[in-house]
Amino acid sequence: MSGAADVEVVDDRAELAIRRLVVGPLETNCWVVRDAGAREAIVIDPGDEPERILRALAGLIPLAIVLTHAHWDHVLGLPALSRALGVPVIAHPDDSPVWPRELEHLAEHGAWDAGTATAELLAAGHELRPAAEHELWNGAPSRT
Repeated sequence: MSGAADVEVVDDRAELAIRRLVVGPLETNCWVVRDAGAREAIVIDPGDEPERILRALAGLIPLAIVLTHAHWDHVLGLPALSRALGVPVIAHPDDSPVWPRELEHLAEHGAWDAGTATAELLAAGHELRPAAEHELWNGAPSRT
């Protein structure tokens, strides 16, 4: 989907390794974060392309998936990734109304809401809707 290359930065001072993957039609940042010397990692905002995220986790031990918020471009890869990893999904409970609103918009308009970029993205050929076989998140974090 995105032409941006995956980038991993190791911050020796903070002792963190942070890998950025740019995923999906809105080129959303997905992050894999771990201690620089460790294999345990968390995934933040799996917006799409779960297979690519799984490849980025090769050799690592995922502990959790963390959502910064539940807009569609931050959660599209969540069902497949969650199923493949079997780890908790962590989200703030105050964000729980967001995903149902995303689904309502999709049902009403036939496309995800990409804000002011929606018309431009649709005109450029981005579907802004999940493929028929794409499993959607059920909206429930496994741990809050």
